Amino acid sequence: MALVVAGVLAVWLLRRAPEPPTPAWRVEVEDVTDADHARFESVTGATGRPQRVGDLLLATVVTSSAGRYLADMTGSVLVAVDPVTGEIVWQLPFAAPDERSVTRCAVTDAATIICVGAVDAGKGLEVLTVDPATGSILERLPAATRSPAAVVPLGDGVLVVTRFGDLAALGAGGDVRWEASAPGPVIGSPAIAQVGDAVLLEHDDERLLVAPDGTVRTASSRCEVTVVAGEVWACGDNRTTGYDAAGDRLWEVSGELVEGDPGAVTVHEAGLARAVDPVSGTEGPAVRLVDGEGSAAARQHVLPDAVVLTAETTGPDDPMTPLASTVTLLDPETHEAVWRRPLDDPGVLLAEVALVGDTVVVVGESVHGLDAATGVVRWERAAPALPGPVLAAADGVVVAGGSGALAGYRLLAG
Repeated sequence: MALVVAGVLAVWLLRRAPEPPTPAWRVEVEDVTDADHARFESVTGATGRPQRVGDLLLATVVTSSAGRYLADMTGSVLVAVDPVTGEIVWQLPFAAPDERSVTRCAVTDAATIICVGAVDAGKGLEVLTVDPATGSILERLPAATRSPAAVVPLGDGVLVVTRFGDLAALGAGGDVRWEASAPGPVIGSPAIAQVGDAVLLEHDDERLLVAPDGTVRTASSRCEVTVVAGEVWACGDNRTTGYDAAGDRLWEVSGELVEGDPGAVTVHEAGLARAVDPVSGTEGPAVRLVDGEGSAAARQHVLPDAVVLTAETTGPDDPMTPLASTVTLLDPETHEAVWRRPLDDPGVLLAEVALVGDTVVVVGESVHGLDAATGVVRWERAAPALPGPVLAAADGVVVAGGSGALAGYRLLAG
């Protein structure tokens, strides 16, 4: 009898268990290149969200001589993907400027793609203006700079950060507007963000501000966390300090700076979070993220017309296992909590969050769909095996990507 009951229970659990969603589309590196060793990378070379141009999502496939991280680079392909359908709208191949660099691109304020790199092997570096609609090269001129580690927008041109620590501002015509130097070589993908009309470069433990005129200023060397909100950036250590685009201090408040998306400043301490006005430093009301005792941690996700905080508490005996996890939505005007929803999911703190229609989709170890107005859980399903972090959300599709693939998921039903 016990065996029969156990069998019936097992069948019921299998039927009840949510099935992971299959991707609506998937783009593999093999769909872009037939090279033996290839991977998706950031278009710009810097860490952070991918570049968008119009309705398209830009990606770069880097090819190399072997599968190792320090293998020689052999080339790259700039790819424009429709985030809704997964269609490869266009792709543009490049040669490698040298064995340690690939062509890097950025979308300027004028929605133009400017690339610094090489179209033909052995022909030297060029500045390339690319049509965002077709991927056609509109103009190509010699570039008087060394191989780029990263290329980021700077006004109507780009800032080139070379792997040797050189900085150069280039116009769309390839002209060098100014040159400067970082304190040392750039290793890996530098963290770069635009602050007003300046560029914030995280170089080792320092924060460098690069002004449009080429002035480089060491703004801070004690930031554990950095978040940019418009023309202000916040530095978090034991306290949180706000700076303007020139690196001048604007305000200081108590509390740890919450990591996460740019576009808002939030601090937390003792399980309470407070939104901070980026310009004035005025603090909003305290919002309790989790109940009970324990060490609390939080991340912020800036969505259209809302800020979502994912949080968890852990106990002293097992800091790796959450005692409680919650999702809280803040009103962007009043900074008060619109709703807070506990979720029984140990992956909530590091979850990917996207707004799809009127549903807040939280992708942790499970996927939860929450009503954006009330926080009520509309549905739950098993999490897909995401190839990487969530990159974009468009017309009901959540796009995730990693080194091996991009994939789009329709996560609107349970």
